[in-house]
Amino acid sequence: VSIVRSCSLRLRRVGPPLLAGLALGTLVPLTLFVWGVLARPGSLDPRYVIPIGGMILGNCLRADIVGLNTYFDRLRRERKAYEQVLGWGATRQEALAPYFRHALRSALAPTIATMATIGLVALPGMMTGVILGGTDPATAVKYQIAIMCAIFSGTALTVTTVIVLATRRAIDGYGNLDPRVFS
Repeated sequence: VSIVRSCSLRLRRVGPPLLAGLALGTLVPLTLFVWGVLARPGSLDPRYVIPIGGMILGNCLRADIVGLNTYFDRLRRERKAYEQVLGWGATRQEALAPYFRHALRSALAPTIATMATIGLVALPGMMTGVILGGTDPATAVKYQIAIMCAIFSGTALTVTTVIVLATRRAIDGYGNLDPRVFS
């Protein structure tokens, strides 16, 4: 609800795609992290699932706000240019591609910047917590790298899914933007 409100979109139009995207973008990396990195395939122990899931979900929420807002705001502002490209014979997918790329780049930029500066500028929470818990610093670094990969893949997956599914509900088969998607 907070994502839809902050993007000035209607919950009925964008809510289901958003829920599907968040579920996919959180559950896939979480499952791979718990089963692959922690090597606990039979264990969905809450002490691992809750904090790791929270880190992934929190970043997915932030990325969805940036991605959806960028995508629909730019599409609304540049509606005539979008319609002109359609009029020149571009397919709906071809006409929407620059808006999608810009939204995805904007949504992923904070995560990429964080990944580029980890350990140089600040010590991230997971790595610090693992070190304070008594684990070897080299192991803590490996966990931090793994969680950053999980966060990046989750945000990329959720933003892509949400934008693709929301576009299907916001733009008709002729390429017309439905004004009812905006609040």
